[in-house]
Amino acid sequence: MSEFIPTEKGVPIRQPSTANLMISSSDRINPNTSPWNFTIQKNASILNGFFTRIGLTEVVLDWGIPNVQENTTGNTFTVDLSGTTHTVTLGNSVDGTSFLTVEQCLDQIVALLNTAFSLPNGQKFEVILENAETGTGYSPQNVSIATENSADFTITTTALSTSLGFLPSINSTALPQHPIWYPPNLQITKYVDFICNDLTYNQALKDGSTSTYEKNVICRWYMAYDSINTFDAYGFPILMGYTPFYLRRSFNPPKQIRWDPTSPLGNLTFQVYNDDGTLLSNYEVETSVGGFFLTLQASEV
Repeated sequence: MSEFIPTEKGVPIRQPSTANLMISSSDRINPNTSPWNFTIQKNASILNGFFTRIGLTEVVLDWGIPNVQENTTGNTFTVDLSGTTHTVTLGNSVDGTSFLTVEQCLDQIVALLNTAFSLPNGQKFEVILENAETGTGYSPQNVSIATENSADFTITTTALSTSLGFLPSINSTALPQHPIWYPPNLQITKYVDFICNDLTYNQALKDGSTSTYEKNVICRWYMAYDSINTFDAYGFPILMGYTPFYLRRSFNPPKQIRWDPTSPLGNLTFQVYNDDGTLLSNYEVETSVGGFFLTLQASEV
């Protein structure tokens, strides 16, 4: 008599069904408006089916906002020499804004100061490098703005001089040489937040922040490369945003946004903010330049 052994039955295991939701800022109602503050409108529902979660899987950011301009890092540099004050404005002649590295910024300042001032005995402003480790990093005291023959001058504090790392206290005493004391940062923002309340309003768990500016985000894009391996001729790192860029980032795992399956997914309004809670559209030199692509994954569980 053989022993009875019950037959085991396998239970099929499968991943929950998912659907992709692809979003492009170029699909906004009016393509001539800002890609950082717009609405996407369709006659029918944008995404149909039973789903309870939405997660962002990838972002492509097409960045075209200049980093040196009046309402961000500032684009004016003021110098007083022997009681004569001149303010020079960086950027191109059309709109006063530009993409500039620290090297380009300092060179442009010196060139403009030499045009603005008529220094005696053929003197001129110049950038001084003292043992600068070009291409490998920098020490702030290695780079200075100075005048030949030690003509004393004062740098008046502006947003630009602060972003370049010049000491505010140096204004009280005129000096022939003004070193950069703090690491310069000419970025227009340290991060950008992608906001769409039409996608996040169902969340019971809200986002938090140590900043006074708080919003529920789809994602935050930090303006930082995975590694810094590009430096300008004066040894300063070329940070993200000093030049236009077109980059992709993936999120694994993505933020899981709760969704009520009985809620319709209709028109979508997107806004992109900088690190102080200001819309990026406020800093555009020209609307309709740049934009982004998003891939979101909707899941049934």
